[in-house]
Amino acid sequence: MEYDSYLENCDDNDVISFGSGLYKIGKVKPGFASSIEKVAEAIIESLEAYGITDAHMYEVPNRGAAYKANRKWFQEGKDCEILRIGAKGWQKGKIKLKLTVEFIADEPEISEEPASDESEILQTGSPLDEIRKIRHQENKQ
Repeated sequence: MEYDSYLENCDDNDVISFGSGLYKIGKVKPGFASSIEKVAEAIIESLEAYGITDAHMYEVPNRGAAYKANRKWFQEGKDCEILRIGAKGWQKGKIKLKLTVEFIADEPEISEEPASDESEILQTGSPLDEIRKIRHQENKQ
């Protein structure tokens, strides 16, 4: 499983919000990892439905172990060979599945005109607005 560098650099105690709920990153990451294992198993089952019978990474004794073994599709890839039209022979390699979880920050709107005073800065819509307002009021006193 790949996370973009932003999520990799998040501490387990950092917080993420999905709407009204707040969750620690350390609680969210295992959920993503578990989902990836299930995605890998679904891909394997789909390949088997098309008659591709040796898509499992390893022989494993139970379904839980199969999820973990098949996660290797995303980590190291599955050994294979490809014969392309016009090639001189088989080319050895690996086929690897990639699924990433990315955080894509919304870009703040940049005004072409500089803010004329601090009151305009306070109206930017930043999550830090309340702190800025309190600080602004304290500076006026």
